[in-house]
This record gives sequence, structure tokens and C-alpha cells, in this order.
Amino acid sequence: MPKVKGRIRVSRQSLERSFKTQKKLANSLSQRLANIQIANIHRRLDRGIGADDARMPDYAPSTIESRRREGRQVSRRDLQFKGAMRRDMHSVRVGQTSSRILFGLARQREKARHLQEQHEWFGISPNDDREIQAEIKDFEKELK
Repeated sequence: MPKVKGRIRVSRQSLERSFKTQKKLANSLSQRLANIQIANIHRRLDRGIGADDARMPDYAPSTIESRRREGRQVSRRDLQFKGAMRRDMHSVRVGQTSSRILFGLARQREKARHLQEQHEWFGISPNDDREIQAEIKDFEKELK
């Protein structure tokens, strides 16, 4: 391989500005992805679909009867009684370049933990992953 002649000079300030910009972009992407995933989870819950992209098991007969008496739908498991747990799900920035999806209130975290132990609801499903990968590709195009 032939030697390359010349030098590339980059000032320290220029590099620092570039790194700051990259961190801001990474944080922006992490927030976008977290918010997309929250929307994905809500969409799946509305359809009674778990993180494995399969239909969730039906409610127990006693739960169906109780929900019917209260005028609630019983055709699919949607984890919604009053909607408090779903409203409490939000994304938070963690460090400079990542985000997490959390439940703010202890009561909602406990409900989510209990439901997650029964069946995986809150993970990234294969369909969610495809959507997230597409968003990453779109973001990379924006950078170019």
C-alpha cells in the first residue's frame, strides 16, 4: 500500500465540538427509540399481543365475569383496568447517550413486575425490533 503524503490537522476544540454533537445525536436517538417502544407496547397491549408477538392467553373465567359486570371488554387480555399503569410508562434519559423505559410510581412498577412474571408483555418483540431497526436506518440517513 502506498504511503499517504500530507497531514490532517484537527484542533482539539473541533474534536470536542464534534464529540458533543455526536453525544447529542446519540441521546436524541435513544429518546426517539424509547418513545417508539412505548408506542409499540401500547399498540400490542391494545391488541392483546405479548412481547413474543403471540396472542396473550384469555382471561380466567372469574375475571371475564367480573369484567363483564363492570362493562369492560373481555375478548382479549389488554392489561387495562383504569389505564394508570399504561399512563405511568415513560422514557427517561440515563447517562449521556441512553434512555430507559420506566414506571414512575411504585404501585405501577409492582403491577408491571407481577404481570411480566406471568407472561412477557414489556420486552421488545420481533416486530418491535424490525421497527426500531428501520428507525435507526432512517436516523443514519439523516446524519448523511
